[in-house]
Amino acid sequence: MPQNVRPAATPAAPAKAAGPPQSLDAVVRDSPAGLAHLAGADHQVTVTNALFRQLFGSRPLAGLRLAEALPELVDQPFFGRLDEAYRTGTSCHGHEPVAFQDATQPGPGGPVYFTFMAQVTRDEAGTVTGLLLFAYNVSAHVRARQQAGSMPPPSTAQQLVIVNEQLAVANEELDVTNEELQVSNEELLVSNEELRSTNEQLVVANAELRTQAAELRRAQQAVQRLNEELSLTNDGLVDTITDSLQDTEAARAEAEAQRLRLHRLVTEVPAMLAVLTGPDHVVELANDNFRALFGHRELVGRPFRQAAPELEGQPFFDQLDEVFRTGETYTGTDVPVTLDRTHSGQLDQLFATYIYQATRDGVGRITGLLIFAYEVTEQVLARQEREDIARQRQLVTDALPALIAYVDRKRRYQFNNQAYAGWFGQSVDQLRGQLVREVVGEAAYAADAPYMARALAGERVDFEARMAYRDDLVKHVRTSFVPDVQQEQVVGFYCLISDITEQVTARAEVARQRQQLHELFMVAPGAIAILAGPDLLFELVNPAYQQIFPGRELLGKLLLDALPELADTEIPGLCRQVYETGATYVAEELPLQLARQTDGPLEEIYWTFTYQARRNEQGMVDGLIVFSYDVTSQVRARQQVQALNQQLATRNDALGDTNQQLTRTNVDLDTFVYTASHDLQGPLNNLDGLLRALREELPVSDRSVPVAHLLEMLHDSVDRFQHTLTHLSAVARVQGETGASAPLVPLADVVRDVLLDLALPIAEAGAQVSVDVDGCPAVRLTEKNLRSVVYNLISNAVKYRHPDRVPQVRVQCRAQDQRWALAVQDNGLGLDLPPGRPSFGLFERFHTHVDGSGVGLYMVQKLVENEGGELEVVSQLGQGSTFTVHFPR
Repeated sequence: MPQNVRPAATPAAPAKAAGPPQSLDAVVRDSPAGLAHLAGADHQVTVTNALFRQLFGSRPLAGLRLAEALPELVDQPFFGRLDEAYRTGTSCHGHEPVAFQDATQPGPGGPVYFTFMAQVTRDEAGTVTGLLLFAYNVSAHVRARQQAGSMPPPSTAQQLVIVNEQLAVANEELDVTNEELQVSNEELLVSNEELRSTNEQLVVANAELRTQAAELRRAQQAVQRLNEELSLTNDGLVDTITDSLQDTEAARAEAEAQRLRLHRLVTEVPAMLAVLTGPDHVVELANDNFRALFGHRELVGRPFRQAAPELEGQPFFDQLDEVFRTGETYTGTDVPVTLDRTHSGQLDQLFATYIYQATRDGVGRITGLLIFAYEVTEQVLARQEREDIARQRQLVTDALPALIAYVDRKRRYQFNNQAYAGWFGQSVDQLRGQLVREVVGEAAYAADAPYMARALAGERVDFEARMAYRDDLVKHVRTSFVPDVQQEQVVGFYCLISDITEQVTARAEVARQRQQLHELFMVAPGAIAILAGPDLLFELVNPAYQQIFPGRELLGKLLLDALPELADTEIPGLCRQVYETGATYVAEELPLQLARQTDGPLEEIYWTFTYQARRNEQGMVDGLIVFSYDVTSQVRARQQVQALNQQLATRNDALGDTNQQLTRTNVDLDTFVYTASHDLQGPLNNLDGLLRALREELPVSDRSVPVAHLLEMLHDSVDRFQHTLTHLSAVARVQGETGASAPLVPLADVVRDVLLDLALPIAEAGAQVSVDVDGCPAVRLTEKNLRSVVYNLISNAVKYRHPDRVPQVRVQCRAQDQRWALAVQDNGLGLDLPPGRPSFGLFERFHTHVDGSGVGLYMVQKLVENEGGELEVVSQLGQGSTFTVHFPR
């Protein structure tokens, strides 16, 4: 039985007057949810049912303030929500579960979780008098969600369904009670009328007795006494009738007040309610929410099928028929509904949760149906979105090589990605719910525990450690613990673990190989130095470098402290440029004023050097590697040669065309002497021999990435110097062939052979090459030189392709006046050329991000001009180029 606090009934009141409160008690008692009535602003408990008391261990509640009865909930927002509902007069919903842990008798199953709804109650004047509190035990759902994932707790709306059904039945019982009270009142009125008639008869009899008083004084006295007694009896009957009427009226008022409270509760419930009568389901009552769902169309008084024809073909009418036939309640959860909710002919798709319950008359016969429904479209779509996100999260995290997990406050795994299974030999489902200690082992847990405590205190923690999970599973890991803060409370933390075992081992190997590299630099014959950091500190100076400055201390000093005379030169700027961009810089024969000895005189020294960025394990530039050559003697010799050549050129100006050609040849030879007179072949051969010996002595397996990279750079530097000498020799040969008579060469055969030679780079670039040279059967140029022209033009078209489109190369030849015009057109990077016919200089380059020497176009131009031809270029930067070679016919 519920605990009740209510005034005692008047003893003289008829038994039927107590009917309405008993009906309300029955609603409270039989409610499928925990139900309590709280009076006043301090929420004094007046009525509770068994389910409500079971939530709190059946402790005494009636007559107490709720905060006094349940002190364990004071620190939660529960009472604040109730205070706000009472203050504002609006209902409130507690969707998030409230956790109750009995402090006096802790349960073995942990805290009790419940959701709630508080509905305000008002008096006849509309003043808030208290709250009607519905509570729903969701402990099983919360624990299931904790074990199986993030399933949302049962909807408060769904749990209110049964309660509202009982309230509807209670309302019908109150209607019956009102009818019984009305019949009782009519019976009392009839009794009163009979008493009134009896009183009138007594008055007449008294008058007759008074007329006989003179004759029968004794009789008069007796009659007088009788009259007095009858008067007293009459007064008593009147008082009794009055009291009965007052009690009846009070009972009726109480019943009406309860009926009004229940009706207000039903109309204010944020759900859709409708009452259907008869087998045709005629709509007898529909609240505003129900009518709003159907676009406020006319519903009351019409069969439901007729009022909502768009529901035909959906399961709802068949379900209504089944409930009316069997009397068994039907519940539909998250059911899709196609409905004309605007009454405009436009059908909408929504989701609803609903209950169909049969209503019965006094003898238990089914008279109609009660519909209680909630629209749950947003919840269903949100749940579907959460499920999609959860699936995507699992897929994404499973694809990552790192270990990703979520750990709750009890240090149990609530989520693990697939990487955990590979490390610990358990499936994701097996890991979920286990303590971290059980999974990782005691040794690893002891190392992790202090960091976990800091994360659960709200601090993000990042650390690296060596973890011995098992004898056969020892890892160096980088770990991050990120706290999960909800409503200012840390409820757990996210765990991200990366295996850095290879990185740790690699760092140790890098340190070893750095030492080897240091030793290699120290024995290298070339001048090598390493400048560390953005301030350019001499970290390494090999003996060859130190010999250039035999009397100066360099090691351990900043560049400008060791060589202050460089401050006003371009050297500091070049160093910053290489350090900031990472791009290698090569300088040839750069003159600098330097002192070889401390406090010695400044000398003009010519340098050929390379500045190359040094990178750390993360690929960031942390210094410069300097390869230097003192080429002062070579430059001086070349300057003497240039002076002699200038004298010869002055003396031979009058020799005519032959001397002019000789002058051009001398200029080219000057360039060749400029490069070849460096006398670098000896040092280059020495370096090449040392590199080959080093590669043979240092096995491939012992080479770290930096060592291998430095060896490759040294080898590339030697190759570039050797290729430069080779190109210069080729230029000299071109000059030597000037004036030689050239035979006719089939152009188509040469183009075919070149395309065969370039088949691999063409395939790698995905280039499309078209050839149309039928208009030029043969051209007058040596086959070797013609092949060089075609090869350089086609290879350049492929090499300098645009990265954002498929390379298109078109080779065609046609007759034009007295010349053959061989054109190679591409859609590549294009050139930014000055107006007029271009002249390509030796070593001149237009695109430096692609490997090249700057010799090819120079040789093409020289070969063509030597045969009396001309090279024409039409180009647009970013669009492409067309190179046209005009040969004499």
